[in-house]
Amino acid sequence: MDWRLFAWTMFCALGCGRIGYELFPLDAASQPSTSEVGGSGPLAFGDGHWGALRVLGSEVVVNQYGAFTQDAVAGATSIHFENFGEALRVSPGDLLFVWQPVGTASTGVGAPAMDLGLEALGHWELVRALNFDGSQAELQTPLRGSYLANFSQVVVVPEFTRLEVPANASLSARAWNGRLGGVLVLAVSEGLQLDGALDVSAKGLRGGANIQASAQSGCTGLDEAAPRGAQRGESIVIDAYGPSSTGRGNRGNGGGGGVCHNAGGGGGGNGGAGGQGAYSWDGGRDVGGLGGSALVSSAERFSLGGAGGTGETNSTSTGTVRGGNGGGAVLLFASRIEGSGSILARGGEGGTVTDDGAGGGGAGGSVVLHADSISCEALDVRGGKGGDAAGGNGAAGGGGGGYVFSRQPLATCPARVEGGLNGLAESSPRGAGPGRSGRFEAPP
Repeated sequence: MDWRLFAWTMFCALGCGRIGYELFPLDAASQPSTSEVGGSGPLAFGDGHWGALRVLGSEVVVNQYGAFTQDAVAGATSIHFENFGEALRVSPGDLLFVWQPVGTASTGVGAPAMDLGLEALGHWELVRALNFDGSQAELQTPLRGSYLANFSQVVVVPEFTRLEVPANASLSARAWNGRLGGVLVLAVSEGLQLDGALDVSAKGLRGGANIQASAQSGCTGLDEAAPRGAQRGESIVIDAYGPSSTGRGNRGNGGGGGVCHNAGGGGGGNGGAGGQGAYSWDGGRDVGGLGGSALVSSAERFSLGGAGGTGETNSTSTGTVRGGNGGGAVLLFASRIEGSGSILARGGEGGTVTDDGAGGGGAGGSVVLHADSISCEALDVRGGKGGDAAGGNGAAGGGGGGYVFSRQPLATCPARVEGGLNGLAESSPRGAGPGRSGRFEAPP
């Protein structure tokens, strides 16, 4: 018996709780296809050596994640990674998804769009492990691309024969933590029965946290030091997040923070740009956080939904209001997808306030589907709503819609890529804008 099936069987025998599996007998492993899709020579739909799985709980995570600890150049036959104290199990022949969703970029503060190809971000490939010693995996074939430490991750991809997600059950991803997570990757050789959900909503880039200030006025800066400027939402530009990344200018697809006095945060971006935050309280000046950039993505290069920036606050305790997280990513290889369930990568809603600036909505995530036939209730990568400001101050911008790629038509699995609504301040947007619609690519 495969070690994974033994471990899962024992786990469920002891009590699965909200995370559970029902394991079918292992089918004979199919011969791998030589078809190439995406970054580098994946098997068409996997070889099925993980057997069949029925999901019993909600937010079940079946992937394992590791963060690169050393750079890997094209042609490398090994990769080094860790999971921050959690044991990783990688067996010979396991399929590994190698991805660099974030990095450094030439795009400056306030840029309206980013091309992932020009910035050399979002690239990925699939390789098979030859062996693994706990921190280094030898590969069966060399890498085609180059990947930077601290910006790249490796994900162990389950290869099922059949996968069933019943109603009220769901598969999800480990939330992005700045180094790894945020993505659900699956290969299913004989078909996915989806009546529940694949749901990575708000599992992407992290929302800006508010920093309480004293009542100040007159701020204008794209870069505005705290506490006069609020924190930006996290972006694929990895050095642009944290307590020192403040001001109304977006940096990449993370929304800008509002500035004094009480301007709203901007929404995150992905397939569509995020919406701008509302005017300031002092004189109604147009200094809300700018929306995060739209990303030019493709099946070969995609990333996570950008996060919303937070609004400038002086009455709300530090850290209690945030911008919305961006949506995560789904990469799915399946011979067929059918059922009444949904694939969800929605952006999170921005935080609401009473007398301050609210948090911007997170952008929808990315979904890339390689299947011969697709039928589902919905494929939803809508942006999150911007936060409201009940006291009439700085409402926030909505998150942009996400990105969807499918090599098959989506007539029987409609894509929802709308941007999130802006927040309101006592029934008025006061300059807060909605997120822009995202983008999907599929045959007619």
